Amino acid sequence: MVEDDQEWLRILRDELLRAGFKIDWASNREEALLKVAEPLFDYDVVFLDPNLDDSLGGLSGQAVAESLGTRVPGAHVVLVSGFAEPDTLGGDYAGIAIKLRGIFEKRSFDFSRFRGLLFELRGVEGPGEALFQCDRAALRSSWERVKAASDPDEKGRSLEDLAIELLSGIPLLQLFERRVRTRTAEIDAVFNVTATPGTLCQEWGDLLLVECRNRERKFMAGDVPKFAQILAEGHARVGIVLSLAGFTGDDGHDAKLRIYTECQVNKRLIIMLDEEDLDAVILGGESLYDLLRERDRSLRLGK
Repeated sequence: MVEDDQEWLRILRDELLRAGFKIDWASNREEALLKVAEPLFDYDVVFLDPNLDDSLGGLSGQAVAESLGTRVPGAHVVLVSGFAEPDTLGGDYAGIAIKLRGIFEKRSFDFSRFRGLLFELRGVEGPGEALFQCDRAALRSSWERVKAASDPDEKGRSLEDLAIELLSGIPLLQLFERRVRTRTAEIDAVFNVTATPGTLCQEWGDLLLVECRNRERKFMAGDVPKFAQILAEGHARVGIVLSLAGFTGDDGHDAKLRIYTECQVNKRLIIMLDEEDLDAVILGGESLYDLLRERDRSLRLGK
């Protein structure tokens, strides 16, 4: 993104994150030209403010587009402008070696059309697919290693690897560290969370803690406060537990009730995933993002 207005930078950033994009940005012509020359990663598309509020006016955006077209002929560009008319802008960029994918006016910004273009650029049908992109062949191989492992330590490590690979498929989550020691326990994985408005992660805070259970014993009511304490010590609002044996049932003294109480009283979410859930995502092709969103909503509503 190349945008000098901080509010529009935030708006576009949130929209792009909701569509599953990895983002880099610049706030002026010089910074943009530098990043085009030395990209942080391969840019699939550039969202460009044509004016950039400097002395060159509309020529600043053209300079960035020309540099981009020279280095990557046919590069995809979307213009987001607060001043010029779309027809005029289209003519200004007609002779530049880029592929102009859309022109949007800030004064009458069409969010529906913009979001449709984002999904088209990503090659996905909607937000669930956009926010979970994974290598399913690699996941199936990892899942097979988990199921085949007979040694408990090997099974535990394989499950941790699988959990990290799975959750890394959600672009709003980024692995921070694995096997983190706290004062009282070890956390199998810690993820940084991009708490983007309008997404599952909006109210998740900065950190997600993950615990992997490869034991034959289910995750029980007594395990809930222990994990909740780990979340509290890590200043985390949300934790995910992968328990191959599942968790205890509906008798009023079970893990499910304790998890709901923890959510309502202490505002901490503990989301459980069992073997059936993992099969549904890895073998059945379901979206992990959609599954987590459903569990999040159910916990908050007490279902």
